[in-house]
Amino acid sequence: MIQRMRLARDVPAIRARMGENVAVACGVMSQALAERDGRAADDLEIRIVVAALLAAWSEAIITWVAEQPHQDLADLLDRTPGLLSANFSDRPAG
Repeated sequence: MIQRMRLARDVPAIRARMGENVAVACGVMSQALAERDGRAADDLEIRIVVAALLAAWSEAIITWVAEQPHQDLADLLDRTPGLLSANFSDRPAG
């Protein structure tokens, strides 16, 4: 997995394809969250939450590949939403 992620990091064509996959995942996750909350999938708040989570997961994976491949990736990804939430939950919106 680490070699595959390093290729994705280093090869522009693979990086571009991953970007396309992230866009698809964003749409799927937005739809699921919107259905759960009874909102439209194109609701700005839904899209921002999903984009923030996907960006945080992406950064966690990049960091894992570069610096911490000895750590459990699943555990790191499980902790990521909490890290994101903890750093924004006490700040006022706007």
